[in-house]
Amino acid sequence: MTEHSSAKHRIDAKDRAATGSMLSGENTPAVLPEWSLDDLYTAPDCDELERDMESIANDGKVFEQRYRDAIITLATGEGGGKRLAEAIESYEALQCLSQRVFSYAFLYYAGNTAEPKRAKFFGDIQARLTTI
Repeated sequence: MTEHSSAKHRIDAKDRAATGSMLSGENTPAVLPEWSLDDLYTAPDCDELERDMESIANDGKVFEQRYRDAIITLATGEGGGKRLAEAIESYEALQCLSQRVFSYAFLYYAGNTAEPKRAKFFGDIQARLTTI
């Protein structure tokens, strides 16, 4: 490697101080960035997340009552296509909200997998969603 090309990949102490990135090894950051998950939820214990979990549970029960063992009957006969489309739209809405909650829980956990409270939160959300 030439002096020019190796200098291109080198980070000196002045550059680290200027950018605020401290390196513990060649390319390993000592302090990892923290994701902002505020577009999903502001905190694991925020009211909006709990309301969404309750909504998923309630909507899941309604969906089950309305459509369990009824898809064949629902899809046949006059207007069957429309009724089936309504069932699919209801399912998609339920899945969309469920995936928002799951994504938040996973990304929160992934931000620090060594932290027990994050692991517990992720496991609890997984269990609740699986039950629903």
